[in-house]
Formats: sequence, structure tokens, C-alpha cells
Amino acid sequence: MRQGFDHNHGIPLAMFFPNNYHRLELPEKAKGLERCTDQRKMIKVCPTTLGRSGCDPSRDFQEQKSLLEEQILARNHEVIFYPKFHLFHCELNFVERYWCAAKYYVQEHCEYSLDGLRTVLPTALNSVSTVSINRYYNHCVRVIEAYSKGVDYDTKEFTARV
Repeated sequence: MRQGFDHNHGIPLAMFFPNNYHRLELPEKAKGLERCTDQRKMIKVCPTTLGRSGCDPSRDFQEQKSLLEEQILARNHEVIFYPKFHLFHCELNFVERYWCAAKYYVQEHCEYSLDGLRTVLPTALNSVSTVSINRYYNHCVRVIEAYSKGVDYDTKEFTARV
């Protein structure tokens, strides 16, 4: 957890108890959400919604990137987050199509043992051409554009656009 910042007063807010804290068991331990909201003088509305809605308006919470995202961006790559529960959104994620093509290769070439899977998986991932990956990406872009224009799935207009 990184240090927060009170933008209203221009001061940093520590997320951990200091080394010289008066309670001996707490130095260098995380303060926790409740103490941080007290420190920020945030109004406690409801304990069940505090984590979701209480922190959202704070700039430092909005601007904070995950460590993984920071490392990826530091290497000049783009980070795209997809919904965690993408049961109905696989058509919006070209990686799903890539993974399906690789799984198909595995089904056709694997001897169905763990060692066989370990052997064939790297080949399966490399078997999908960049041309195919670009097609998967372009298809997903067309689906997203169709949805953003209000076109319903499984209609003639949707089929024509995609």
C-alpha cells in the first residue's frame, strides 16, 4: 500500500502507523480503511458501502494505479482491463479468441497427459499467427462499435456491421 495524499490540505497521508506509535503492536502495520477514512475526515454513511463509495471521490484513490499497471506502463505498453466476470463479454475480448484457437490446437495435438500438455502448450500458443490475432482484434473492435451505436446482438444490422 502506498502513501495517500490529502489534496485539500496539500499533505501526504501515511497508510501505515509510524515507528514511534504509542501502541507497541502497531508500528509499521497498515492503518486499515476505517482509520484512513477517519484521517481524511470522510463521513461514515454505511460500513458496507464505505469501501465502494466512500473512497471513490478522492483524487489519490482515483489516480492510484496498481503495481502491475505501473510496471507495464513503465515498459511503454498499454494496459486494457476487461470485466472480471466476462461470461457475456467474451466477444469484446480478442484474447479470448486467441485462447480458443490455441486450445483447439492443443485438442488436436495433445496425447491427453500432463506431460503431453506441457509439451504442446507452448507450440499451441505460437501456432496462432499474428494475422489471425489482428483479425480477432478487428472483429472485437467492430462488435464494440456496433454495441456503442445501439445495435442489438443477433440482428441483421449487427451481422452486417460485424
